[in-house]
Amino acid sequence: MTHNYSPPVAQLLSYEAVKPVRLPDWPDYVSEFGFTAEHVPALLELMKDTALAAYDPDNPPPLPDYIDLETAWCAPIHAWRSLYQLRSLDIFGAHTIDLLQSELDEWVGEEFIDMIEAWGPPVIEPVTQLIEANLATENRILPLIEGLYKVPEKFSESRDQVVSILMQLLETYATNQVDNNSFLAIGLLRLKATEAAELLEQAYAAGQIDEFITATWPGAQVELGLKSESDFTEEELTPALPPEMQRMRDMIDVLQRMDKPNAFETGLPVDPSAFPDSRPPGFDDLLAGKKSATPEAKPGFGTPAASKKKKKGKKKKR
Repeated sequence: MTHNYSPPVAQLLSYEAVKPVRLPDWPDYVSEFGFTAEHVPALLELMKDTALAAYDPDNPPPLPDYIDLETAWCAPIHAWRSLYQLRSLDIFGAHTIDLLQSELDEWVGEEFIDMIEAWGPPVIEPVTQLIEANLATENRILPLIEGLYKVPEKFSESRDQVVSILMQLLETYATNQVDNNSFLAIGLLRLKATEAAELLEQAYAAGQIDEFITATWPGAQVELGLKSESDFTEEELTPALPPEMQRMRDMIDVLQRMDKPNAFETGLPVDPSAFPDSRPPGFDDLLAGKKSATPEAKPGFGTPAASKKKKKGKKKKR
């Protein structure tokens, strides 16, 4: 990518460093730079220019003079914020998935959730298309799913539409990536979608929902208001740790036990005679300077006779 842009879009390449602030506190890019619909194509190109965030500042590629090397990595972020303020739905496309896999993935995740939630019903269709096309991928679309199920929190009239979409996406749970299923389930639980109970039960039974991310099936029923906590044991409501985390916890437990001081180290009054003597035979004699009888040497290894034998040299490895 050439990184060549024309004003006013080029000004974003030397603009201030982005601040980790929520959407209402973003700069007013449209007023400050005079952006209009005609600048959307260039802003899209800049948003996709994630190489600006990936280059080595100690060995940067050739860049135009107007680019500030200290803040150039922020330019794609400024670009998508500008596109949001212009209400350009072009912001959602295959390039969104690329952004979610770039050096800016954390910024994309947080800010796209905010944009989807605040934008509301107009983004439901393009965001749904992106999610549907990537349900089998790992972890890339979680922010998109979260943004989608948060839309009804601000636009309550979209609740039934979003629930219907989440259920439709979860129907392919057998081929979806488990984390994606788990986030779809979170959305249905948050929206109190009792109409999805049967589908959720099927996905849980198939082992296609990670209860450590979402909840156990008993816990899900409680969240939906179908059951109460008193209907289940604490064990039924407690998610099982994933195998990797359980192994890590077991290892930590072992290390903690090893690190615990014993009674002698803490200075507690302990009667040493209460413990078995683990000293080897002759230990007291050695401490007293006494020597046990030297065993009679036998011909062989270590004896004078053995030392006269010619040693065999080892062949050197090449």
